Amino acid sequence: MIEIRIPDHIWDGEPEGTLVTWLYESGDRVPVDAVIAQLMVEKAQLDLVTPAAGVLRIEVPPESVVRRGQVVGFIL
Repeated sequence: MIEIRIPDHIWDGEPEGTLVTWLYESGDRVPVDAVIAQLMVEKAQLDLVTPAAGVLRIEVPPESVVRRGQVVGFIL
């Protein structure tokens, strides 16, 4: 099981952002390096990319406030 975390390096200064949407659903098979979610930080939209291929398990729903380093899902 591989954790999907909000990267520490995606924004400077702000400790948190919003997980706007998931582009896949829990249970979907995802390829490596696929854009799986979109984040909003200081009016900038950023992509969250899969660290590995596998089955996605979402832990944090859309429109949630997320912090740097937070686990938001898993690749099984």
